[in-house]
Amino acid sequence: MHDRLNTLGQAQLDKILAIIYGVAGIGSVIEAGNMFQSNQSFAVLATIITQL
Repeated sequence: MHDRLNTLGQAQLDKILAIIYGVAGIGSVIEAGNMFQSNQSFAVLATIITQL
């Protein structure tokens, strides 16, 4: 990809795309943990509410 972008005159674009990819990966890992916790909380609340 680096060589192809060099031929197109966009040598710095691969570094920018790598940074965006890294930030998106870190963000998705953090959000996946939050989603798991919210699903657990909902399951507990649904169990408590049905028992009332």
